[in-house]
Amino acid sequence: MKRSSTAETRSTIERMYAAAQAGDLAAVSEVMHEQVVVDEPPFLPYGGTYTGLKEFAGVYAEASAVIDLAALQVESLTVEDDHAFAVVKVPLVARAARITLVEHWTVAEGKITSGQIFWFDRLNWE
Repeated sequence: MKRSSTAETRSTIERMYAAAQAGDLAAVSEVMHEQVVVDEPPFLPYGGTYTGLKEFAGVYAEASAVIDLAALQVESLTVEDDHAFAVVKVPLVARAARITLVEHWTVAEGKITSGQIFWFDRLNWE
């Protein structure tokens, strides 16, 4: 699979965030590779590794119940070749808190092939 250019990676990631903010899972899925691998922190209720579009759709629904994707704000986006790093702030659905995430995405041929989500704020889920 051919690595994406910086411009293609930026465009892909910007489309993904815009679709997530709009609550459009179909549009988010369009920029995901069919075998995308997403790693969520193990301390989350839905933490783990998810492979493929079906598993991604499942974790997207679980994450949407915890974080308010419509209010997601991308504070910064740094892109180099096929790698993108975003600092994201997003409110929680059931708590009066706004959390900070750092996300690392890789893109090949205009499709997101992997994502690692890092939470700066570790909350007590009990």
